[in-house]
Amino acid sequence: MEKSLRTVARGDKQYLYRPRADGVWYVRVTVPRRIRPAMGGKKTILQSLRTTDLGLAQSRRWPLLAKIKAEVDEVAISVSNAPCSHVEDAIEARSAFLMAKSDDDRDAILQGISYFADKINDAALRSNGFHHDDSSEPPISVAAKTYYGIATGKETPLLMLVDRWMDSTSYTDRTRADARTALNELKCWLEIEHLPLTLESLNRQVAYKFRDTHFVANRTHPKTANKKLSAIRQYWAWLIRTGQLPEETRNPWEGTSLQKLKRNRVDPDGPDGPERPFTDSETARLFSVPILQPLKDIMLIAALTGMRIEEIGALKIKHVHDNFFDITLSKTVAGTRRIPIHSSLVSLVQTRCEAKEREDYLFHELESQRRDGKRTARITSRHFPNHRKACGVDDKREGARRSKVNFHSFRRWFITKLDEAGVNERIINEIAGHEAATESLRTYSKADLSEAMKEAIERVKLPFQLLDNQLPEK
Repeated sequence: MEKSLRTVARGDKQYLYRPRADGVWYVRVTVPRRIRPAMGGKKTILQSLRTTDLGLAQSRRWPLLAKIKAEVDEVAISVSNAPCSHVEDAIEARSAFLMAKSDDDRDAILQGISYFADKINDAALRSNGFHHDDSSEPPISVAAKTYYGIATGKETPLLMLVDRWMDSTSYTDRTRADARTALNELKCWLEIEHLPLTLESLNRQVAYKFRDTHFVANRTHPKTANKKLSAIRQYWAWLIRTGQLPEETRNPWEGTSLQKLKRNRVDPDGPDGPERPFTDSETARLFSVPILQPLKDIMLIAALTGMRIEEIGALKIKHVHDNFFDITLSKTVAGTRRIPIHSSLVSLVQTRCEAKEREDYLFHELESQRRDGKRTARITSRHFPNHRKACGVDDKREGARRSKVNFHSFRRWFITKLDEAGVNERIINEIAGHEAATESLRTYSKADLSEAMKEAIERVKLPFQLLDNQLPEK
């Protein structure tokens, strides 16, 4: 019994986190999604317990946890008075109000809406320290105004029609997920700014303020900012085109795109310069230390095919045949292609195909937790960056938002090696999934380049001799 109780105690790791098996313990608290923008975008809060001993960590966590939760609760209280707090209640009341079968029913529901709006207004004013006497009319808070407008059908919640918009498009899952992310960022920003979360209340002034404070002030790369602004702009265009907003409404997001960085004015070695391939030395270093087998295999395929990480994650057994990979899911039309399997990958691929059905994934270890079905998010956001840094492979310049080398640098390295080996540009484009250089080739050419692609692939050699020997697993 004593041993059993001790085992349970040692297994109690609630709110505890340790990045390395022999490292220091931390308290970890998840930040609620709706208040993350108010906390600088943090998803989790980590604070060190300054001990590697689990028993000490267990006893030290509670005072620190109480302090962290008090800080989170304080932010949550300030956010709870924002306009979005009662949107769901307003939508429910809106449905009842618009479907009322008689004027008497509608009047009764409207009386209830007005009563609830007054309560919301009183709470918002009290939280801001406002007091008034009976002789004067109190000001109307944004939260109360938003609730009343939505509940009476005069205004539409910001995200209420997103699903209908998505259903009318032919966007890929990834594009849909990116668009939702952009709109949710707008929603959270409006919440923090205490602005109404309705379509009708968003004008050009608000749109430009969002752009300048959310993207420009945070030094978001223009390419990233413009992709998100474009998604929001397309949502508004659909709203106007389908009559959800008045036809005469001007799209407030028109003209909000940030100016693209001109390459001839960007210092290639500066923070805004282009990301780069791995060097041969860096590539060798990435394979020179023990690494978990799934990640090692993914890295080898990336280095010897130039595939994008999402393309590798989407590979199924049915996509591997006749010594080719069939890429059926890609970010571009040209990305749908066939890639010869490098001779150094044959054994790896055969092993991964054994005892699997056609619909099984080549990398069965990967699991998707995302709306867009992307199965490799943890590889690019956690596992590979940690491994890369542990190998001393990094190139983050002062003022840059991220390192100039990342998983995509395998693709850059591979294409560089094809070019250095004298491979024809058209063959490189076919292998890499880039569009043909001329309109004639894009439109009319149906030439079978399989043999030329096989020969080109074999020209790429890794800068080390490890492929015949499995690296030990951690």
